[in-house]
Amino acid sequence: VETFAEVSGKTADFRKLLTSIDAKGNVLVVTDHITEKLEQATRNLPQVTLTHANYLNTFNLVNADTIVCTKEAIDKIAEWLKEAK
Repeated sequence: VETFAEVSGKTADFRKLLTSIDAKGNVLVVTDHITEKLEQATRNLPQVTLTHANYLNTFNLVNADTIVCTKEAIDKIAEWLKEAK
């Protein structure tokens, strides 16, 4: 996903977004910037876990059936892993 900037804060709208990208099961949403609206939109979806790229961990990755990342989050994760070498 390019960005979640257009998220309205409504759970139903976020559910439609997940359905449109065929995200099923336990969904891990990884972003580089968690906004209040994004947090509101995901809060009432029990199978959705929202996390910041800096706090991504193996527990969340292993328990996810689908992982949805923003491009910026992937860049941040790649940078983080590069530093670990």
